[in-house]
Amino acid sequence: MTLRLRSGQALVILLVFVGITAVVTAAGAMVMIAGAQSGSKFELGTEAYFAAEAGAENGLLQILRNPAYAGETLNLTNATAVVTVSGTNPKTLESVGTVNGLSRKIRVIGNYVNGVLTVTSWKEVD
Repeated sequence: MTLRLRSGQALVILLVFVGITAVVTAAGAMVMIAGAQSGSKFELGTEAYFAAEAGAENGLLQILRNPAYAGETLNLTNATAVVTVSGTNPKTLESVGTVNGLSRKIRVIGNYVNGVLTVTSWKEVD
């Protein structure tokens, strides 16, 4: 028994396979785009964290130079770090690094006694 295609059946089969191929290709492209976006957000978050750390380190240096230092905004290459200092002893320094709308915050707590700054806590907070 031989299988014979009627006129037009080959075209229908071809269109089905083209449709399936298009769906699979579109799904693959969407997965690649989603992966690229999440990767770039991770990278921006890392840059924001480093900006916050730079702000915290600069803030500690400023406290050593001037114990009355209350904070500032640092403009970095691709980021900003907003540093605020509160309290007297212990002092609480918060640094918020921001890159393209993504922010990370670091809180540093330390004691300043007789010109010596002792950091007791350094952590990322929400």
